[in-house]
Amino acid sequence: MHVTVRVYSVLREVFGASSASIRIEEHATLADLIAELSMNYGEAFKEKTGRILTDALSTRFNLFLNGKKVELPRDWRLQLGDEDELVILQPVGGG
Repeated sequence: MHVTVRVYSVLREVFGASSASIRIEEHATLADLIAELSMNYGEAFKEKTGRILTDALSTRFNLFLNGKKVELPRDWRLQLGDEDELVILQPVGGG
């Protein structure tokens, strides 16, 4: 199965692109996908930000699976399907 991951801001720099097609096993969960992202991009993310990718995704980013917001850690066990799309956005701050 393949899941498309679309990223913005600092993650775009870490991924080297605005999206990536990630191959995952059938019956994979959101936790499995995040583990795969961490394996592929975790070191680059840590070098760039000083943070651990899995922790940052849970606390500093908004995640949308097929257009619906997901909450970590509540949704770790969400089942993924072939051709799903995960969008990862960093909230804009300031005032």
